[in-house]
Amino acid sequence: DFVTAAAQSDQFEIQEGQLAAKKGSPAVKTFGEHMVRDHTKNSAALMAAVSKAGMIAATPPLRTDQLSMITELQNLSGAEFDRAYVKQQLQAHQQALALVSTYAKSGDTAPIRAVAQEATPVVQMHLNMLEKMAH
Repeated sequence: DFVTAAAQSDQFEIQEGQLAAKKGSPAVKTFGEHMVRDHTKNSAALMAAVSKAGMIAATPPLRTDQLSMITELQNLSGAEFDRAYVKQQLQAHQQALALVSTYAKSGDTAPIRAVAQEATPVVQMHLNMLEKMAH
């Protein structure tokens, strides 16, 4: 469901962002720091909205494909790391944008829909930054 997918997305962005902040070139490092900050903020807003909606807020484990991508990055360095990180993040943000923009329009739980509406332009901004980094 939306909450699970969004929570997994945030955690994935935070963990990869932490790696980028340690291992990336200056531009990738700065972007990684943005990911940690923005997705930590969004994760907290999502969990607060889940509680407000009377649901149980729990962070789900990452999906297998997300864990594989993190492992791939842990084994890379330098330009290889930067390329793999940007490629993974482009894909992750395209998926995240589809997820949040859809829920922002038609989600059935108002507090969670409000978080999705706030997250949509932030995810779009991240995607725009990544597209510039990829070229």
